[in-house]
Amino acid sequence: MKRLLTLVFSALLLTACGEPSVKTLNSLNYGTQPKKLNMASLKRYLNATLKDPYSAKIDIFNQPNLKGYIRDKHNKIIWSGWVAKVHVNAKNSYGAYTGGSFYYVPVDRHGNARGLYNISGFEVMSPLASPTWLDIVGEDMGRLVS
Repeated sequence: MKRLLTLVFSALLLTACGEPSVKTLNSLNYGTQPKKLNMASLKRYLNATLKDPYSAKIDIFNQPNLKGYIRDKHNKIIWSGWVAKVHVNAKNSYGAYTGGSFYYVPVDRHGNARGLYNISGFEVMSPLASPTWLDIVGEDMGRLVS
C-alpha cells in the first residue's frame, strides 16, 4: 500500500514537471559508452529488491546503448549517461515465476549498475536521493503528462 501511494504521488508530481529542452539534452555529457553491463553489480540491486533473488533469470535486452538522464524531485537533472534494458523473471512469495518485468539500469563508465528503474522510469532501487526518475532520450516513458 505504501509503495502504491508513493507511485501515485510520484505520478502526480510528474504531471507538473516539464521536459528538458532539446538544447539541454544536447548539452548533457553522457560519457564514454560502456561495452557491457557488469552482472555482479546488477545482482546487488536485485538482491535488495526481489523476494527470491537467487531465482532470478536475467536477460539483457540490450547492452548499455541508450542515452538517459535522471531527474530529482525538483526536476533537476542529476545524472546523465548510458542505460541498459534488462528483463528479470524471478519467483514470488508462493514459489512461482512471475513472468518477468523489464527494467532500465543506468550504467557508469565501467559498466557497473547505478540503480534500477521500472519500464516507466520510476525508481525501484537507487543510491541517489529519492525520489528520482529516469528518462531515456528519444523515448516516451508512458507516464501521465498534462
